[in-house]
Amino acid sequence: MSDIADIVSREVPAINRYLESATETLNPMVQPVVRHVLLAGGKRLRPLLTILTARAMGYQGDDVYPLACSLEFLHSATLLHDDIVDGAKLRRGRESAHVRFGSTHTILAGDVLLALANRLVAEYDNPELTKLLSEALLQTATGEILEIAHLRDVDLPLDTYFSI
Repeated sequence: MSDIADIVSREVPAINRYLESATETLNPMVQPVVRHVLLAGGKRLRPLLTILTARAMGYQGDDVYPLACSLEFLHSATLLHDDIVDGAKLRRGRESAHVRFGSTHTILAGDVLLALANRLVAEYDNPELTKLLSEALLQTATGEILEIAHLRDVDLPLDTYFSI
């Protein structure tokens, strides 16, 4: 188990450094919202699982970070959008981004993160990766729409619930 702890203690700071450096490439008007959602905490589970999988398969290259972090950007975008849809005032014990920055600014910052995630994956020049990310985006947005459509549906069938 200490091998995994060693990897995690090494990889999480590297993930955070990559997230920060990628955030710095964004327009300065977007950066505060992005930093707000990224600094709100989180375990970096998605990028960490991506990297752990790559390492378990023997891959040691540093070029895994853009792919891994694209998933964190995608996830962060969904959090920004979801808090608006849900009317959430707090995210991880902090003021939600839309409360601090306004809904319009937050929605557009989420869109920027989705575009950034897509660009990071596209830079691998691997159509299958791009297709997988596009499918994840499609399923996520569709799930949000279905969630809204069934917001007060107390008779929601279990299979629809799981689909959402």
